[in-house]
Amino acid sequence: MPSLPARQIQAEGNDGTKFTAKIGIDVLGDGTFSIELPPELEVIAKKLKVPNAHVGYARQGAKARVYATELNAGIRLIHDAAEDYLRAEEVTERVICYTACINVSFWEEPDKQVAPNGCGRKGQWWSSKLHGHQFDACHRLDSFDVGIAAKVFDKITTKRTSGDTVRYVQVEREGHDLTDDPAQLLNGWTTLDVEPERARQMPYSPEAALFFNDLLKTLCTMARSLDSFIGDEKKLKLAIAQRTQLLLT
Repeated sequence: MPSLPARQIQAEGNDGTKFTAKIGIDVLGDGTFSIELPPELEVIAKKLKVPNAHVGYARQGAKARVYATELNAGIRLIHDAAEDYLRAEEVTERVICYTACINVSFWEEPDKQVAPNGCGRKGQWWSSKLHGHQFDACHRLDSFDVGIAAKVFDKITTKRTSGDTVRYVQVEREGHDLTDDPAQLLNGWTTLDVEPERARQMPYSPEAALFFNDLLKTLCTMARSLDSFIGDEKKLKLAIAQRTQLLLT
């Protein structure tokens, strides 16, 4: 069976994704061209109609090939299938991506009271639902860490026959002026980074953005107060004497 030089098939989707394949071409005894069909294009190629070309099988169980009485028609069928394979529809959804650091260890009694350990108490070591782990007497910490990070992203899902892909684009601040827009407020925490692929996420709403923004402000207020009296022995002694709850003031 004579063969022709292999052809290179190239196609590009509307989102820039490319498909490339090198296909072999044989010539049958009756002059029909038997063209190699990339397996990922088989289902699509069967649905396409190109004059003088069709998808067929040399025998049962064999790989699909394109049979054409005109070579250009066969190449066109494969090329059209590749373009359809890459044809993309984009769906954009605004989301809030968030992560948290919860590294604390305590004993939780049945009534939810917090204790430093379980000596003489009922209950169990508390386990983080977020991280799925717990610390106990055998797994110690140098300090307790509690943190949160959240940012607003546009989640862009590209749907195509070859499968869906997802990418994230952070919603950028518009200039440096003060703003009341909830998304801009939340993304205004410029020193925070969130990897959306590794973070939890929820649909965006102004209320949710304001919630996370207020949560970040609360943590900052706690950090400032903690730094203030831990870093100043006089203030620390005053706080001890007054039994003052300074963390949220």
